[in-house]
Amino acid sequence: MPAADDAALFDSLAEHAAGFGFELTPAQIGQFVAFTDLLQQWSARVSLLSAGSREEIVNQHIVDAFAVASLVGPGMRVADLGSGAGFPGVPVAIARPEATVILVESRRKRANFLRAVARFVRLPNVVVCEQRIEDIGIEFPVCDAVASRAVWPIAEFLAVAVPLLRSGGAAIAMKTPKALEEARQPPPAFTGPRLIPYDLPAAGARVLIVYVKR
Repeated sequence: MPAADDAALFDSLAEHAAGFGFELTPAQIGQFVAFTDLLQQWSARVSLLSAGSREEIVNQHIVDAFAVASLVGPGMRVADLGSGAGFPGVPVAIARPEATVILVESRRKRANFLRAVARFVRLPNVVVCEQRIEDIGIEFPVCDAVASRAVWPIAEFLAVAVPLLRSGGAAIAMKTPKALEEARQPPPAFTGPRLIPYDLPAAGARVLIVYVKR
């Protein structure tokens, strides 16, 4: 991609953020560039994303995470369950530096990648937890929100989310509209769902399915 187009691609992140109701500084745009560079470098030796061009990373992955970032406020503690290549957690951490983001990832190589991101992108608000979700114990901090990007069916996601959330905390499932068939009556521990639809550039419709812990 030519340099001018590359700059325009990342400049567009500010417009996308504004569409989700928050602002990005030039320094934060620079962090997204650094994250994308690191993601492409590591993808040469670790399987991270099927879509690997800079345009795909920005439009299909980073912008997708902005939907979650729009629900995160200062001082919140957010867990990204099954973080993988860092989505949605890393963009949330960049966009919301006053929140704490816990990236939960059981696979060693991917957890090492996430640690590298926290160091080189300079994200002091990121904590990497290299552990299976099912094995997390009582030492895990209670969260204001937990998010997952199409890792589990909704019922399974809510089952692993409930012990991690405070009362009133949000379980945020990132899905395509096809998953709305799963979004039925929640288990007794939750109210909802609240549906937040949005569109990704060149990737179509998405929806956040949000439940609140009683």
